[in-house]
Amino acid sequence: LASLANTAASNRNNTVNFGLLNVRSLTNKGQLIQDRITDHKLDFIGLTETWQQLNDFSQLNASAPPGFVCLSYPRGSGCGGGLALLYREKWKVLPVSTPVFSSMESSVFQIPGPTPTVIALIYRPPKPNSDFLNDLLISHPAHYPFPQCHSAW
Repeated sequence: LASLANTAASNRNNTVNFGLLNVRSLTNKGQLIQDRITDHKLDFIGLTETWQQLNDFSQLNASAPPGFVCLSYPRGSGCGGGLALLYREKWKVLPVSTPVFSSMESSVFQIPGPTPTVIALIYRPPKPNSDFLNDLLISHPAHYPFPQCHSAW
């Protein structure tokens, strides 16, 4: 019985939970995001459409529960857009440099280790853009295991 309990605990420790949320503005959504992280026991959550202003981290910080770290990529110009990744501080997450495209906003991260894992956050603004699929394929080099993703909705 003890070995079964240890096996179950061991398997739980190897599980990593990811989430994705299009927040359509971080304003006044800190508790909602924290609840989502807690309720679903998330280790990582990607946020799209943060609408975050450059150098304003107040709403993002309010969204992160204790023990979480934030990486933020506000839209450089105009309104709307923006990406963020919140994750448990026990993880080492390295930003990966990718080209910038007008058809989408993207941020790519790597989790190093025995099985290196790549996380890509992609937000495609609502207006049609014929370059999107081509840009998507160009922005994620062949050495990334792409596409191997699961929809969060």
